[in-house]
Amino acid sequence: MQFVMRAAGRLLTALALGWPLAAPAMAKPNTESRVYELWEVQPAPNNGRSQWEATKDSRRPRSYDRDWERWSYPIGNGYAGACIFGRTDSERIQITDKTLHNRGIYGKGGLTSFAEVFLDFHQDAVDNYRRSLN
Repeated sequence: MQFVMRAAGRLLTALALGWPLAAPAMAKPNTESRVYELWEVQPAPNNGRSQWEATKDSRRPRSYDRDWERWSYPIGNGYAGACIFGRTDSERIQITDKTLHNRGIYGKGGLTSFAEVFLDFHQDAVDNYRRSLN
């Protein structure tokens, strides 16, 4: 019992001495907001609507989408997601949902693109272009 009383006394002393040091930090709210941005020096290339292409030999796997691997920015929450490519003339967005899957090219299953959306902006010459989300 005496050990518990000593431990409680030490804890109360530490709290009493540490509270004045922590109070100014707790009283002042952090009003500074951080900005998270991604940017590229140039827009993603527009190689058209590149779908996976089947090869003549059915035993070989299909080719993969190189633009997706090199240029897209994935966003999402683990259930639904999208890949945004960052073009300025025609934006490409691939939407995926975890409930949509197929056997995959290797027979082990995988996510399937739910939709592929192209937004045409009809802007050829671009200078100081910027897009952001808040």
